[in-house]
Amino acid sequence: MILVEVLPNPNCESVDQRVFVNSCEPSPVKRVRLSPPGTANAPANWYDITGWTVDGKPEAAQAAKVEDSGSGTVTLVFGGDGGLRLRPAGSKSAWSSQAKDQFGIPFLLLEEESDVEPPQPGSA
Repeated sequence: MILVEVLPNPNCESVDQRVFVNSCEPSPVKRVRLSPPGTANAPANWYDITGWTVDGKPEAAQAAKVEDSGSGTVTLVFGGDGGLRLRPAGSKSAWSSQAKDQFGIPFLLLEEESDVEPPQPGSA
């Protein structure tokens, strides 16, 4: 089981504890592909991703296959107690809640496994 709870913080809205039944162990995530925030049917873009703490620090984002009552099996992407932080792939801006090209979300449920990219071996 994976427990996700996002505490009140400036990065994103809080989320009461949610329980997900996973079918594999969580693994690190480097990027995700999704439609830009606030757009319904826009083409998906790649975003660098990190977990976020309520203290405003990055930490590893993780992904695992989980059961979803509405969609069957999906990929849960989750981070720290402050949710996730995303920026356009290749952005040179440092991880910061003040960066204009970044945004925060509590967690993600992605239907396509190909929308999640793990870190390359030897990368930071």
